[in-house]
Amino acid sequence: MKRILAIALVGIALFCSCQHHANEKLIGTWSLSKIDYEFDETRHTPQMIRQIAEAEAMIKYQFVDDNQVKIITNGQEAVFFYLIDGDDIIYIGTTAGMEHPIRLGVYADKTIRIKSDTMIGDIDVVFKKEGKN
Repeated sequence: MKRILAIALVGIALFCSCQHHANEKLIGTWSLSKIDYEFDETRHTPQMIRQIAEAEAMIKYQFVDDNQVKIITNGQEAVFFYLIDGDDIIYIGTTAGMEHPIRLGVYADKTIRIKSDTMIGDIDVVFKKEGKN
């Protein structure tokens, strides 16, 4: 019994240390680097599309060491817990009505890429870490 408990504790410690190491690459503030979008301009005005791009540009992600991410937009902040599953960054909300984890984006090549298929078109947003990478 003690041997099983010891093995379980070692496994948990390894998992936690791997998760912590994976988080280190995210710690810091991330802001918009690039945005591409594909919309049906016959259904939506260029002004509406520009407004969506401007709204995306105001979003910042601030990852901290304790698996929390602040999503900052338009002077408002919301704090969520996140985890890493392979290259996927998944956040779990603390707001009412959020029942399931949501895939935030993919970490690759020192960027976070978020692809969204919305009702008005496709958006591909790339965030880079501010300051040192």
